[in-house]
Amino acid sequence: MDAEYLKKCIGKCLAEGLAEIAELRPEDPIIYLAYWIYKYKKNLTEEEKRTLERTQLEREREEALTELEMIEKLKAEELLIAQKIKQQHQPNNQGQEFLTSSLRHSMTEFAKQCPAKTIAELTEKYGAPNLPTVIELDESTLNGVSILPNNIHRPRSTNHLLQNSPKELQ
Repeated sequence: MDAEYLKKCIGKCLAEGLAEIAELRPEDPIIYLAYWIYKYKKNLTEEEKRTLERTQLEREREEALTELEMIEKLKAEELLIAQKIKQQHQPNNQGQEFLTSSLRHSMTEFAKQCPAKTIAELTEKYGAPNLPTVIELDESTLNGVSILPNNIHRPRSTNHLLQNSPKELQ
């Protein structure tokens, strides 16, 4: 029974270690065999880790491939749906253009008829500010044109300050 246990647990390891000792003939074979057995165990655990990592990588690769296939199927389905929508909207395209142009026309007419209201008029709340409507101007079209009202003066240049300043600051 003890022989079976030893044969099962350390038989292969011990046989390989003793074969190497017989081949190399070290000065202290007992210490050499002890280090060889430690190295053998370390190599076994490293090999087990590598096989576990390899199987995990293979599993992750398979999952990535199935996910990639799913994404490709979804893209193909999305293209198919987009084509169907495009085909459905082609006959109605002229009708849509008519509707959008008539909608634009009716909106401009409505805007002309209704005066611009202030926030206070729109909200009808007590204490809401009664501010006038602000018209924004496009700055790219105002090359050199002053947008300040006549009663607001531009600040003078700072040249008069430099003339009166000490010599060190100039």
